[in-house]
Amino acid sequence: MVDETVDETEGTEASYVEEQAELEAAETSAPSTAYKTELYKGNVLIVLEGKKKEDSKYDAPRIQFGLTKAKLVLANIDAIRAFVAHEESMKKNMKTNTYQKKFKAPKKD
Repeated sequence: MVDETVDETEGTEASYVEEQAELEAAETSAPSTAYKTELYKGNVLIVLEGKKKEDSKYDAPRIQFGLTKAKLVLANIDAIRAFVAHEESMKKNMKTNTYQKKFKAPKKD
């Protein structure tokens, strides 16, 4: 027999709070698949936070985006990986200031 009960809290603030509690519990058991979410104007956003460097005066890097942008990232993950690899190799192998000159902001007169 199929259970046909309907969760009346589905899609409400209460169900979001429940899901968030489950995700927080999952963080301790499976950190590689756990993620944080926030609610913004009725939409759920994924929140990715980096680690703050000890000597930095700025907060840790943080980005947040919704489902549409998450799908865009997944569709272009190989391009993102190629970009990161290229830029890291450019910085690592920088024997001249060519890289810095190319992307440096022009001086104001």
